[in-house]
Amino acid sequence: MITYDYYVHDAILQLYISRGSIDTFSLVSDAAYISASLARIMRALFEICLRKGWCEMSKFMLEYCKAVDRQIWPHQHALRQFDRDLSAEILRKLEERGADLDRLHEMEEKDIGALIRYAPGGRLVKQYLGYFPWIHLSATVSPITRTVLKVDLVITPDFTWKDRFHGNALRWWIIVEDSETDHIYHSELFTLTKRMARGEPQKLSFTVPIFEPHPPQYFIRAVSDSWLQAEAFYCISFQNLPLPQARTSHTELLDLKPLPVTALGNNIYEALYNFSHFNPIQTQIFHVLYHTDNNVLLGAPTGSGKTISAELAMLRLFNTQPDMKDSQHSASSWTKNIFHVQLANQLLKLSSG
Repeated sequence: MITYDYYVHDAILQLYISRGSIDTFSLVSDAAYISASLARIMRALFEICLRKGWCEMSKFMLEYCKAVDRQIWPHQHALRQFDRDLSAEILRKLEERGADLDRLHEMEEKDIGALIRYAPGGRLVKQYLGYFPWIHLSATVSPITRTVLKVDLVITPDFTWKDRFHGNALRWWIIVEDSETDHIYHSELFTLTKRMARGEPQKLSFTVPIFEPHPPQYFIRAVSDSWLQAEAFYCISFQNLPLPQARTSHTELLDLKPLPVTALGNNIYEALYNFSHFNPIQTQIFHVLYHTDNNVLLGAPTGSGKTISAELAMLRLFNTQPDMKDSQHSASSWTKNIFHVQLANQLLKLSSG
């Protein structure tokens, strides 16, 4: 059930964003609490929505976080964020004419002056349009697997930096979303400094997941953390995106007869191992490791004999390049270490028995 307190707090919240004043003494304490805590509460709600991956709700909460910080409603004209420099009359006329930022950017100074019926105001509006933080996005996408994409994002600032308005840095939320499922697949906070804004375009790299069946596109949004209506977006289309094969081809493990260690053909090498036969994986790759110099990529579970397989390649080196100083030293020290380990294991077994 909605109580009287709900309506009171809702009215105070709206009054705070609208920069209204309260004359009723009984509401002064409530208004003070809201003004002190509202920004923190709204930020907490935004963080919750972002971590849940709720696309539309995160965007909504972030807009109202900024509305509370600046005490400007999201539906009001974006240039109201310069209300200390632009007169209320100019801002009112811009809102009445429905002249949004995109339209104003395409207009000349004289056209803006004619629109608001105040010729000097056209130059003033155009000047502060240049201070409004605009950025442009471009991206290249590289599939890593069928389920993971690498995104290289390029951020190009397109505004005049002024310390009075922008401070030392501006923060932007980089969000990758699927509009069909209303889900956020990646989010991070990017900090744009004054030096970065005046230098080369900035680059970010990150990965995002994709699922089958593939959605038509993902949207990358860059939303200012502090400026209302300051955002840019880029569309990633999946229509002509080349992806790796559906299945990675693995070498089939053959049903071979276990190879005896005597296949090493060296009594010293054979003495290194306390077993009589190699396991199936070692048996299958023995020839390529011990008798050829071909490159091998071996991926197998823990305990499947990968270490001994690597030793076979080392033994191949000792056989083919016996005159090398490093090979002689490595072979000698390696066999001594193996002997000491085996001796220690035997002593451990005898002491425990």
